[in-house]
Amino acid sequence: MTQSLTYYTLARSFIFCTEGKDATRYLHNRLTNDIKKLPVGYSCLAAALTPQGKTEGFFTCLREAESSYLLQCDGGNCDTVQSALRRYIVADRVSINLIEHPDTIIHCSSQLAARIFSLAEIEGAIKSHCAPENSLSIKAIIPRNRLGFDGFDLWVSRTDPRFAELTHILSEGEQLREIDYHQLRLSSGKPQFPDELNDSHLLTEAPVEGIISHNKGCYVGQEVIERVASRGATPRLLARFSCDSKEAISIDTPLFTQQQDGSMEKIGVVCSSVLTSNGAVGFASIRRQANESAPILIGESRGTFSWLR
Repeated sequence: MTQSLTYYTLARSFIFCTEGKDATRYLHNRLTNDIKKLPVGYSCLAAALTPQGKTEGFFTCLREAESSYLLQCDGGNCDTVQSALRRYIVADRVSINLIEHPDTIIHCSSQLAARIFSLAEIEGAIKSHCAPENSLSIKAIIPRNRLGFDGFDLWVSRTDPRFAELTHILSEGEQLREIDYHQLRLSSGKPQFPDELNDSHLLTEAPVEGIISHNKGCYVGQEVIERVASRGATPRLLARFSCDSKEAISIDTPLFTQQQDGSMEKIGVVCSSVLTSNGAVGFASIRRQANESAPILIGESRGTFSWLR
């Protein structure tokens, strides 16, 4: 499959508007990244954690104005994520509300995005992640590597009459099917919320670049995250696996390896999987001490695993 002119619509995405006099301070203390240092017009990745360091929400946080933010989440239960975001509001002057008619998030390869920017006449005018006024209803342009190669998330409005023109341009490219999208992200080692990043696993099990600021001070879950960082190890790590199964593997299915005495030892559980022409591939949470070179057994299927780098 060529990656030159591909795109994918994140159908389960939703966006919260967070605003108020205390919005910056509250989000800074609630999320893992340094919100206070985020310039107006730019975005960063950030997670909301439990006090135990497990993921309750994973966001692209776009700072619209001094005290106004848009938090885009790829999936999960909207009410549950919103409740988690609001949990520590006491006397804070901040509101966190779902945008009822959110922008559509379209992930494009760099090549297709460059063509779109050129036709929208914004190619040389991008000075922030908030897009300038343009003819294709693009509201934000977020650089994002979701599938192992550089790309962009475009935030656009389906209710804007200009969306039809953007749809026409997209039709010149190749729309990824959902299974193609997940095969690419799994094979390239890109975990997402809530499939692999969720409240069952420490955020630090998965190597997600740029999501944690270790110099920002306190936030919910920070004590656990920093304790893990100081020790240089988590008890479990996210790994890619492949096996000769003829169907996708169910979540929480155990993985085993065979010991020298012939006994089977459980080393982890499946987090997600998809079926390919060569068998099932997916992510699993596996004990750090497990031997990467040892064959694994998942049900009746045999396979291998490798750590995410």
